[in-house]
Amino acid sequence: MMDPGSANTSAMAKNLCRSLGIQMIVHAPGAARVTGQVENARNIIERKFEAGLRFQPVADLDELNALAARWRGYFNATAVHSRHKKNRSAVWMSIREHQLIKVPSVEECRRLAVAEPESRKVTTKLRVSFQGREYDVSVVPEVMVGDRLMVTRNPWRDDAAQVVATDANGHEVFYVVPAVVTNELGFDVAAATIGEAFKRHAETPAQVARKDAAKLAMGADTQDEVDAARKAKAIPFGGQLQPYKQMTEADLPAFMPRRGTQHDLVLPTVETPPLGVFAIAKRLQAEVAGWGPEHYAWLSQHYPAGAKEEDIPALAERLRVAFSKRPTLSVVGGA
Repeated sequence: MMDPGSANTSAMAKNLCRSLGIQMIVHAPGAARVTGQVENARNIIERKFEAGLRFQPVADLDELNALAARWRGYFNATAVHSRHKKNRSAVWMSIREHQLIKVPSVEECRRLAVAEPESRKVTTKLRVSFQGREYDVSVVPEVMVGDRLMVTRNPWRDDAAQVVATDANGHEVFYVVPAVVTNELGFDVAAATIGEAFKRHAETPAQVARKDAAKLAMGADTQDEVDAARKAKAIPFGGQLQPYKQMTEADLPAFMPRRGTQHDLVLPTVETPPLGVFAIAKRLQAEVAGWGPEHYAWLSQHYPAGAKEEDIPALAERLRVAFSKRPTLSVVGGA
């Protein structure tokens, strides 16, 4: 038997109770007001069983164990409990099969006794990885993406783990989180199938808080009213919120205007080379109607050295005027 007062034993017992989902009460030895039913059971054994050993001693440990087993059966079948007014054996027999959870094997308890809960980060799918498997932690109240959860093994189920949390009273609470089962392609078998079903995770506390804040800002009771108000470009809080009030009511000092100095920047002159006669002709073909060889000849005669880009519009107008004044010949009598 392990020494109940040793530090290692206390740590192992605490780990085992945590893994089994049992609340462990730590108390000082001999404090009957704290141990409660445990001390009461010891008192019954001392008064009802151990007291008789003075008049009927036993020879060895085997004889003591056999006598204790017979006394236990007799006491549980005959002594009436003060709370439920029944003997303990009758109450025990009222337990159904599904209510009676057997303790794991000794080997399993030994592994659980030395296994501390491990910290795991919640993924964007509200899952955690633990011992080579993924577990769905969406059932944990107020869980959020990026949170760190303490995860440990579940001694009662192979397809689930346990999340160890602390409630508002500072007590440890266990949440059973199921393992994610995947098919041969690695997809979650419980996931929705495209075209057949639609599923979404439960809203996180942040999402719920954001919707509540939107309802408060828009003076709405439902999400549909919030959407309608946003579509109508309604002003939050009915326009009562004045984000620039502090700025408009601020008493700022008056500054004297300052006289500036003109900058002496001189922009450089950019000279562009003139376009050749052939390049100008290509540009003018689309602007001058009826372009022909005589137009090119006129251009070569009057602008042999070419012209600049900015002079082309004026050049085109001059060309039109020159050819519009030329006389036209008419055919008379077929000659």
